[in-house]
Amino acid sequence: MGKNIQFTEITVTSSKRFNNWKDHQEFLAKRDESLRNGKEMDLPSLPEYEDFQASYLKDFYTLVFSHPSVSSITFWNLTDKNAWRGHAGGLLYKDLSPKKSFLTLKQLIKETWTTEISEKINVSDSFEFRGFYGDYEGEMLVDKKIYKFSFSVDKETDGPIDLVLK
Repeated sequence: MGKNIQFTEITVTSSKRFNNWKDHQEFLAKRDESLRNGKEMDLPSLPEYEDFQASYLKDFYTLVFSHPSVSSITFWNLTDKNAWRGHAGGLLYKDLSPKKSFLTLKQLIKETWTTEISEKINVSDSFEFRGFYGDYEGEMLVDKKIYKFSFSVDKETDGPIDLVLK
């Protein structure tokens, strides 16, 4: 089909679980009443569910990142503050400090799925590497002079990328 897949409104909470839909509806009714009276009534993040949230998101993001048709993932709540329906569904606590899930995704995105290469080559030689789609920046030292370069790789990139040093 050649269509991009976009995952939207992904939320994995780190708050209390409800036994059934009725219990959840009762909580929402109490929360709505509390909000009408100017008071917050949110579910706190719980350590045992924070571990679940981090583990689930690591597996989910790894799965969708591995599929070439996935072009985006939208995580619904960045923070627990004002989270949908009062659930602790954010990657950050209300005070904006990171949860385990934030640190887990940061590690995946900034370390596991980041291409870093340091290689010595002759200037006339070609150099091949297997990396991720994205923007690349680099430096070459030639005759004691540093040359900076940049290039991008995406789904349409086909064949070699030529770098011309000036």
